[in-house]
Amino acid sequence: MDTLSEQFERQNLKETLVFVEKKTREVSAVKAELDAQIAEMMEHYNSDNEELRMALVVATDMQKSQGAVLTTLARAQDSPYFGRVDFRADDEASPERIYIGRGGLYDEKTHRTVVVDWRTPVANLYYDAVSGRASYKSVGETISGELTCKRTYNIKNGVLNAFFDADMVTNDELLQEYLSKNTGAVLKDIVATIQKDQNEIIRIPPWNDVLVQGVAGSGKTTVALHRLAYLIFNFSDRLKTSGFAVIGSNRLFLSYISGMLPDLGVENVRQMVMPELLRHILLYDDPAHECVPPAEETAWQSSQAFFDAYDAHIREFEDGVFLSGDLMLLDEPVMTRDEIAEKVIGSRTHPMADRAALMHSILSLRLDTALPAAVARLEAQSDRDVARFRAGEDTGYPTVGDIIDHRNAQIALAKKQASALKNQFARRVRAMPPEKLYAQFLAKCAKSGEKRAKAVLSRVKRGEYGVYDLCALLYAAARLDRPPRADEFRHLVIDEAQDFVPSLYAMFARIFPQPHTTFTILGDVSQNLSGESGVASWDAVLDSSFASRQHAFRVLSKSYRNTIEIASVANAVLSHSRARAYDITPVVRHGEPVVFSQTGDTAAAVAEEIAAWRGEAGSLAVVCRTAEDAQSLYDALGRPADVRLSAGDSDDPYTGGVTIFDIRRAKGLEFDRVVLAGADASRYPDTPDDVRALYVGCTRALHTLRVLYEGEPSPLFTEKAGD
Repeated sequence: MDTLSEQFERQNLKETLVFVEKKTREVSAVKAELDAQIAEMMEHYNSDNEELRMALVVATDMQKSQGAVLTTLARAQDSPYFGRVDFRADDEASPERIYIGRGGLYDEKTHRTVVVDWRTPVANLYYDAVSGRASYKSVGETISGELTCKRTYNIKNGVLNAFFDADMVTNDELLQEYLSKNTGAVLKDIVATIQKDQNEIIRIPPWNDVLVQGVAGSGKTTVALHRLAYLIFNFSDRLKTSGFAVIGSNRLFLSYISGMLPDLGVENVRQMVMPELLRHILLYDDPAHECVPPAEETAWQSSQAFFDAYDAHIREFEDGVFLSGDLMLLDEPVMTRDEIAEKVIGSRTHPMADRAALMHSILSLRLDTALPAAVARLEAQSDRDVARFRAGEDTGYPTVGDIIDHRNAQIALAKKQASALKNQFARRVRAMPPEKLYAQFLAKCAKSGEKRAKAVLSRVKRGEYGVYDLCALLYAAARLDRPPRADEFRHLVIDEAQDFVPSLYAMFARIFPQPHTTFTILGDVSQNLSGESGVASWDAVLDSSFASRQHAFRVLSKSYRNTIEIASVANAVLSHSRARAYDITPVVRHGEPVVFSQTGDTAAAVAEEIAAWRGEAGSLAVVCRTAEDAQSLYDALGRPADVRLSAGDSDDPYTGGVTIFDIRRAKGLEFDRVVLAGADASRYPDTPDDVRALYVGCTRALHTLRVLYEGEPSPLFTEKAGD
């Protein structure tokens, strides 16, 4: 039978599904037996029975392993594989057919790999190679050969709907097959359409930091999550899922992506928003509602000038701890100030507590010699004074007893000084908790005339911490003594990273040293909704935080989300940017024209859009400029039961359907249809903040974009000629 024919493919799928069904029965039987054994062990469990305890640990591990296999098999029942490559290695006589899926399938009886996991080295042929000469790396070795077939399948519910050969269908045409679907389908199928530039990022080794600038819809988040899955699969010997964390912009976004992780075979990865991560490391309780300081306070606290002044304040305290003067035992120097500066201050990379411990060690060694020497000198001097006194010379002492008392007092003083010398540095560091050090800095700023410092200090004293207060406290904590919870994390994924200032990443680079902890940092400077409190250029982050770390910087400029029509409108908005912007290069996928509609009643126009959408599959998002606008629109619509409001600081998870968002809440999400409500000149004038906000709003749409405005539309919709 022709191995490239449709008949062969249908037969192969049938045989694979039979194998999956048989394997499922076998594994289910094994797991059921383990379940029964564990239940019986638990009935007779006794903590004093070490043999039973160890047997229970082993059985539980096996139970967990079999459960993971069943999860993979359950996914395979729907779609066991999505790709195939035929590859003949140079040392082989004939090509090998390699089917690639979300999870690997192996037949232990025949010792045959039925499906390889997409994260294995050989799967790189599917993502990176083209027909002809090709190669892949495995265990440090390069395997070269000939790629004769590269095929993608559309399999759903165990049925082969279609397949596409790379030689017959262009990359963009293949993507259109997937991107034409609704949002849920796109997220599930993306592993089959990972592109070469995305695959390169996913497979960068874990001992490197990765920073990604990606335009809206370029798949940044998807790449990050697949990178997690890749690292866990290939480096499980050094990386456990408990050491991973995904840091999202808000809990709505985290709920949106949470369904992807189990589908990728990734379990137990922590998901946090930035304040939650900072509080966790600082051992602070999470408040019922996160503090959001006024914009003017945040602008000051997130500035480079603030960070530089704060760093100088901590250095001043540090110098006061270690460089107060020469260290003397009685009248003899034990360690000079210059020597301390050279041996202990150095580059200030280690926490003060560690250097205080170093000082204790150094002084302990020196005092082991210096103290006995001092005691010997005192005793010798005392003996001489006694001899002189008895010879009738004037010693300044009334009696021999006074000479002995003075000697003993000096010896006691020397011992006390020695103890104080060794312990003074640790004592000084312990006496300054991060909260006190930060409060001292704010008080100093207020005294120097910084009006915002007084308000921040008042708030901080009440225990109301915004994200940059937490950053400042954690920076101080890390400089004083390494926070123990920082060691929990082996790899941090930070999404929407443009919303935080470079100084935050400088702090993270100090708290999380390589190779123990690495980062995947993703963002788009054109979607920075934090203004001066965000990243305007990745150069500042790279130069200040990652210059001394192994890192890779990559740019994703192709959007797989928006149609050409939507991308054209978004690029027109972006042309008004005063800073460096990364234009969208869309996949060649046409859709409906973007419709601009003037209306005298925005709520009525939105109601018509919702009515026309009811009954449709997928998602409709009505996006407003601010949370207040979203609330007003929701109220004007009469708060219909089938329409949700997601605005401001709400933690409600996103569940699809019809939802009203403000721009900030919508960022990071995507929807089949987007209605931009109130997109007029008054709400989106030509300012840097409005350029970025409107760009975010436009790029949320997968297929359809409607723009509603009263009066005049925003001037940002008209492409600006280059300077």
